[in-house]
Amino acid sequence: MVLFLLYAGSLRSSCQKTKMKFGQIDQDNLAMTIYDKDTSASAVVLGDYGDVTFHYVQAEGSWYINFTRHRRIKIFKKSGYEWANHQILLYNEGNLSENVSALKGFTYNLVDGKIEQEKLTKKS
Repeated sequence: MVLFLLYAGSLRSSCQKTKMKFGQIDQDNLAMTIYDKDTSASAVVLGDYGDVTFHYVQAEGSWYINFTRHRRIKIFKKSGYEWANHQILLYNEGNLSENVSALKGFTYNLVDGKIEQEKLTKKS
C-alpha cells in the first residue's frame, strides 16, 4: 500500500554500512502485500540505520555531533499508519542545544506497475 521513508541529517560515518540507499526503492518491497513472518502485521520496518560523526571547529573551540538516520517502513493497512509518525527529541539546556539541520520524507506507491513518489510536506 504505502512505503514511508524518513531521512534526517547530512553526514555519514563508516561505523555501519547501510544496506539501502535513500530514494532507491525495491519494487519487490512495494509489491509486498503481507509480511511472511507475521501475516497479521499492519506494517514492517524494512531498515533503520543511523550514523554518527564528530567534528571539532577550532575557531569556536567546540565539538559537534552529526547524527543521520534512514528509516524505511512498509505499511500494509490503515492501522499501520501510526508507524509513519515520528518524534525527534532534542536537547536544549543552558548554552547547549541540538537542532535539526535537514529532514526529508517521501511516500512511494506502486501504481500500474510503476513507482510513484510523493515528497512529504513540512506539515506532514
